[in-house]
Amino acid sequence: MSDRRVGRGAAWVSLQLLAIAALLGFAAGAAAGRAPTGSPRAQGSCGSVVVQGVLRYRLTITRGTPSCEAVRRIAQRYGHPKSKNPRFFCSSHAYECEYSIYPSGWRCGGLFQGYFQCWHGADSPLKASEVFQGSEVRVRSGVGGVWMAGPGCGGGYEWFRHPEAFPYFCDGSAVLEKARWRDWGAPKATAQAVLNEAALNSHNNVATAPRRRTNVTIVASRIELCGYRHVYTRIVIKLAEPVKGIKKLEEAELLPKCSAPA
Repeated sequence: MSDRRVGRGAAWVSLQLLAIAALLGFAAGAAAGRAPTGSPRAQGSCGSVVVQGVLRYRLTITRGTPSCEAVRRIAQRYGHPKSKNPRFFCSSHAYECEYSIYPSGWRCGGLFQGYFQCWHGADSPLKASEVFQGSEVRVRSGVGGVWMAGPGCGGGYEWFRHPEAFPYFCDGSAVLEKARWRDWGAPKATAQAVLNEAALNSHNNVATAPRRRTNVTIVASRIELCGYRHVYTRIVIKLAEPVKGIKKLEEAELLPKCSAPA
């Protein structure tokens, strides 16, 4: 009798131990399944960040499993790359195909219709192992400060406040860079900058042509209301040294596109 009771008691204890072990295993698995902050996420939202201290962008991973921490860190640097030399990932050399290099080998393309795209692992986003997208969060109330518009490449509407760099032509053949602004927000703002343009001829193209750099002074003036923003509607670029007889540039491409939502 005692042997039989001992056997039954041991079996009962074994079953209890197995149940506890199963519960512990389930809890550990559930804990492991919860992704901590900064862990990789496959195709999902990483919230939103303020880019260049001005606009808020919603971040979405579209390929791979980069950490949200890495995605947010690169997005917050958007507009201030590690390398500002224009590079291209597609044969058309359009502005939307241009990218700059950021820390850890990330690459980000230009702003296009309120979106930008960054990728990691290849020169082209089509071949990259990790890709995320930033989309501008539209603000329907008034947007503070004074702005200027980009060239509207491919129908896009780019907006800047005291930009350090911005394109002059959409194909990357001319870019304003290293701009240092004074009196931004006043009726007239000025900047010392560099016009970086491709020295094109019949034997080269934008991607292969040597680059010609000219010191310039940018003058932004004539503030008007454009959609939800107050913007400089006159942008004049004065060259320190004439290039092919040209001393001043004032192009319609740099005026704000007030017919479009701001």
